[in-house]
Amino acid sequence: MRVTAALPGPRATATSRAVCTAGESAQLLPLPRHFGQLAELVTEEMISAPCGPDPEPYLEAIQAYEEAGFDEVYLGQVGGQLDGAFDFFANQVLPRVRN
Repeated sequence: MRVTAALPGPRATATSRAVCTAGESAQLLPLPRHFGQLAELVTEEMISAPCGPDPEPYLEAIQAYEEAGFDEVYLGQVGGQLDGAFDFFANQVLPRVRN
């Protein structure tokens, strides 16, 4: 299986909340502060993507896709810390996926 991934940074929860806003609301908000106000309604439990520095949720998600027949998985970077993301996946996730 081919896996391309990046670790969400500390802003991941806030950004993920913004992505989880319902329907057309994200397109209808006139100012960024309104978007932030709406994003506050999204809880961490509503975010289904793995977040944070624990490799296990990423490995479980990758395995679920592999079991479903996917041969490539792409995970996106949310927030900052791109160098940390590459280090995390190179050292803690990808070696375990390849074994």
